[in-house]
Amino acid sequence: MYADYIGGTLRHELQENQKLIIYVTLYRNCSKKEETWQPTLSWHIGSRTSVYNRCGSKSRRLVKPYRFRDVSTLCNTCKYPCNPSNTAKTGLGIEAHDFIDTLDLKDTFFSKLSSHSLCNELTIGVVALSREYDYTAGSEFYLYSTINLANLNRCANKLNKTPVFLHPPNNRTWSNTVIQNTVAAIDTFEHDIVRYKAIAPYRAYFYSVNTPSGFLKHAIVEVFCPNSFFYNCKANPALNPPQGFYFDTLTGNSLFYLNGTRSYSLANEIEEYRLDTTGKLVKISTTMSENGVFLDENIISNNSPAISGENRYSVVADDTFQLQINITDVKSKNAKFFDTVFATYFTENKKIKASITTINYTNKSIAFSWKPDLSDYRKEPYKILLRAHDNNGPLPSVSTKQILVKVKKRSKVKIDVTPGYCNSIKLSITHLDSVFGTTKYTWKITDSATGIV
Repeated sequence: MYADYIGGTLRHELQENQKLIIYVTLYRNCSKKEETWQPTLSWHIGSRTSVYNRCGSKSRRLVKPYRFRDVSTLCNTCKYPCNPSNTAKTGLGIEAHDFIDTLDLKDTFFSKLSSHSLCNELTIGVVALSREYDYTAGSEFYLYSTINLANLNRCANKLNKTPVFLHPPNNRTWSNTVIQNTVAAIDTFEHDIVRYKAIAPYRAYFYSVNTPSGFLKHAIVEVFCPNSFFYNCKANPALNPPQGFYFDTLTGNSLFYLNGTRSYSLANEIEEYRLDTTGKLVKISTTMSENGVFLDENIISNNSPAISGENRYSVVADDTFQLQINITDVKSKNAKFFDTVFATYFTENKKIKASITTINYTNKSIAFSWKPDLSDYRKEPYKILLRAHDNNGPLPSVSTKQILVKVKKRSKVKIDVTPGYCNSIKLSITHLDSVFGTTKYTWKITDSATGIV
């Protein structure tokens, strides 16, 4: 394939029959022709911390895509721009190419995998295409996914499905406009612990890749400070609009704005951790995705919808959790009209109830309500994904955000009361169950005769 702009995701699924299913999705715009060559799938045995292919490598062409999808976010009055796949060549839409391939780990090649630290990881890579504009012509774009078989075999559950990406990893914005984005990777299978990293695009494990001159030598992202000086701009995602520059490793949320033109790529790693049979937390997989940010030069300016709220919340089991998220679209200086805001959400726990209220066409409010019980308690928080876009057509601006809700367990304690001098008492507390984290106590002491607190 050949495109002005591209992003992609790669994930794997290790099944009981030792088949490794590989899912690849590549994103491109609709302005260029489709080449006849196919992406290359490669797999390597080694260790990413030393030599990724120390114990062997193989590769082959990926099978042809089993489907094409138009994933463009459009204003309500616009038609699908890809029409249906690479035929319109409008350059407006985003198209997804989906691939599926399979590796059989019972093949003799994979017998080289061992518990030895130099040969304990299997890395899957996909080399996709050449790109234009700010990327060196002829350089290769790739994705990778690594599974640590040694660590996985130490766990009770020896299977693994990497997180699913719920939102296409691409965005459209304008120069000097804030970008609010999340990686949006959800593990609804084994509910493993997920952590995020922001990494440099073009970091090669498989092939020698030439980085464009100056691409990593100067910042393409800047701090967004709408109402304060640069040196006094503290990151605050709860403001409306949020300000600062940050990347949250627990949610994958980021906030920034670009200072250049055309398109850029921001790469992320999603790490999965699991408790082994000894209770130790071990890393079982690393998956890379690349988020494409496409700067539109045809429209003078447009502000993306701003999603307010913190990244993390908590609630005690049997208490009620209530949260209101406000989404606002502020008219840019050069825009003639206010944009209409549209909002959607995803909740990992289906017991979480939500409702969207339209305050006016530029403001939406999403109210979440939930009363978790002890069956909802777990060490990992639950995830809520938010997505908002405006109606500045034909391709609106999109903002995404992930929120974590941690369910805590109310600890049972035994309280001993010992009378002291001068009507004083001594309280001693003994926990009757295991407690994770910091415990907090609230005392309410009343007069036994009057009932006054």
